[in-house]
Amino acid sequence: MDDFIPKKAVDFLLYNTVLIEGKYENGDYSEGTGFFFNYKKEIFIVTAKHVIENTKDGYITFNVKHEEHQKSTNKCRYDFSELWFSNKLDDIDVAVCNISNIYKENEWLEQNIKGITIGEWNFLSPQEKYYIQSLEQIFFIGFPVGNIEEFKDVPLVRMGITATNILMSKKGRECFIIDASSFEGSSGSPVFLYDKQLINNNSGNPNIVKYVKFLGILTKSLLTEEEKQEGKRNGINNHANLGLVLNENNLKNVLYEYFAT
Repeated sequence: MDDFIPKKAVDFLLYNTVLIEGKYENGDYSEGTGFFFNYKKEIFIVTAKHVIENTKDGYITFNVKHEEHQKSTNKCRYDFSELWFSNKLDDIDVAVCNISNIYKENEWLEQNIKGITIGEWNFLSPQEKYYIQSLEQIFFIGFPVGNIEEFKDVPLVRMGITATNILMSKKGRECFIIDASSFEGSSGSPVFLYDKQLINNNSGNPNIVKYVKFLGILTKSLLTEEEKQEGKRNGINNHANLGLVLNENNLKNVLYEYFAT
């Protein structure tokens, strides 16, 4: 079977995301999104800390690159209590796990990750940040809860705009708000700047993903108190279409601490 070679940046990034299902001691599950990140030549999966916090074990579902128009996944079980690292010095809603040894021992995963991981090269440079406006188009990729069952393990691309400037700080945390449908299960989704010219590039060059600009990690939906109560009454995820994104510095701080321990 020939490998499916994506031709556009978003096609690559679909395989950079994973579905995370953490199991609590009482048997309940949390669901969220993770993505591959290359740092100091190590391969990490990054997600929001609340997705895996206090979970005992769980599953990570990988989307496998293969022939075009065919879907294949590998669902692997792990001891979540040992797998994940989250910060101890500060309350940042980011968790990482180093899968370098795991993927080196699994040829299919090593081949799957090749050419699709993002890293510090995807961060905006100081010069690029200078030109960023409060209104920018963005997209993120994730696994929202409630997705049609047969497509549950298929990552969805969602689009929106920035609702605040990405350089905003709030209570000491570097974060910003997006106007986009960030439903539960999207927590941990990578958020990118949308560059139409780049996304529509048909060159097929696997390095194209390196030019996509990573803005941060979707951490939660922003609900008004009225929406929270309505959701509890009706069992729906009705919200103001707003999401909170932690920018790249929060991820860097957690990774710094990981290598310092």
